[in-house]
Amino acid sequence: ADAAFAPLAGAFARLMALQAAPHELAAMAAAHLDCAWALAGDALWDKAAGVAARAAAQGFSVAAAVYGPCEARAYPPLFAAALGGEAREEAFRPDPRVAIWGPLEARMQTADLVILGGLNEGVWPGPPAPDPWLSRPMRARVGLPAPERAMGLGAHDVLSAACGRAVILSRALRSGGAPTTRSRWLERLVTLTRGVDAGALAAMTARGARLLALVDPLERPAASAPPEPRPAPQPPVALRPDALSVTQVETLIRDPYAIYAQKVLRLKRLDPVGRAPDARDRGMILHDVMARFAGGDAGDLAAALADAAALLDDAPLPPALRRLWRARLDRLAPTLLREEARRRALGAPRVEVKGALAASGFTLTARADRIDLRAGGRAALYDYKTGAIPSDPQIQAFAKQLPLEAAIAQAGGYEGLGAVAVVEMAHVSLGGGKGAGAAKPVKDDPAALAAEAWAGLLRLMAAYARPDTGYPARARPKHIAYASDYDHLARYGEWEDGDMALP
Repeated sequence: ADAAFAPLAGAFARLMALQAAPHELAAMAAAHLDCAWALAGDALWDKAAGVAARAAAQGFSVAAAVYGPCEARAYPPLFAAALGGEAREEAFRPDPRVAIWGPLEARMQTADLVILGGLNEGVWPGPPAPDPWLSRPMRARVGLPAPERAMGLGAHDVLSAACGRAVILSRALRSGGAPTTRSRWLERLVTLTRGVDAGALAAMTARGARLLALVDPLERPAASAPPEPRPAPQPPVALRPDALSVTQVETLIRDPYAIYAQKVLRLKRLDPVGRAPDARDRGMILHDVMARFAGGDAGDLAAALADAAALLDDAPLPPALRRLWRARLDRLAPTLLREEARRRALGAPRVEVKGALAASGFTLTARADRIDLRAGGRAALYDYKTGAIPSDPQIQAFAKQLPLEAAIAQAGGYEGLGAVAVVEMAHVSLGGGKGAGAAKPVKDDPAALAAEAWAGLLRLMAAYARPDTGYPARARPKHIAYASDYDHLARYGEWEDGDMALP
């Protein structure tokens, strides 16, 4: 195997050796083409596209002889410019006996068999093209034809093609799941034929039915596979997770299958190459901004916020998106400064604090966005949200992050902090809606919520420690449009949210 790859490895080595310093462009072109040929062989120059690429590469090599030295980073755009005028896609024509024509081509040619497709209203004929500049009277005044003239030409094309030696008139009964309407031209042909010779029309319909009978088996598989049921896998207890973060608890409640895929199968979604920045990136950047702001000088909060906002200016973002996000942050600045002054008067902030709490063989981990230490061993917990803030009923049933963080704080589980009494839990909105920049406190008693959330989590983990407890997919989705990273793995679509989950 090593001997088989030796020529390719040698070609790549010669090419890579040229990137250390400027070399003659001709030498770089020769090494590049040798490497490409070692990788693809004679297939590199196959078909018309290969012939054009070879001609372009040879022309580039000839011109490179007089170019002189070239840096490695300048070579790709030079070669791409030389190749751009010659390389072309290979024309695809599956069979020389088959051609797809538009109305103009069909007017000038004939065929042994003509298939007229799309004979539905809205397709053929299509709706008249709107004219944003000239009304109908204005078009008539300047001598332009009416929009209906194109429809008349279309009728002429259909009638001319329908007079061929052998013709199939076809249309789709449904489009996008909705029923369609038969084209007015097809309707007129059927009506006239029925009035002249009803028997001929019946014979034509019978011939079409025979063709449809031949097509139907081709579209129906020989053996139909039954749809997969809604999954609820039951992995061995030893493989089940014994540690979760506070943000993963809501996922376990709403979509246990996602936790199974992450923790048991160890599958993680890969971002597409060249992914554009999105709301997730904005949330991460704004969390960093708020962490630096909270750690800034309390004597000059405006300067602290300006220093923190510099993180957004330095982020690797497209310029337009950076300006947009910075403008949103600037709109929040007055509220952020006012709220920060109020919070600093009550206590000292600690940001991005790691913590953990263990019981019954299970470990809960957390990274609290902000913990404000107040007098008398009290504390306030804050969680930054760039999206929607959960309601109090959602916090009681699903969004357990803040109550569980409070449970860790009350147990002394945060690094560098002892046990504290949590007297306030609040979400700070960093979005653009009403109340953005201000804290929205959780109404219920923090201590009671924390105790209830921790006890409920231990009961839930005890249930998942039983071998007969499965991890159902999409058990309690947040909304109808909820999309999990693992829906394709769960074969969602073959089952619905109301189906029974099976192990």
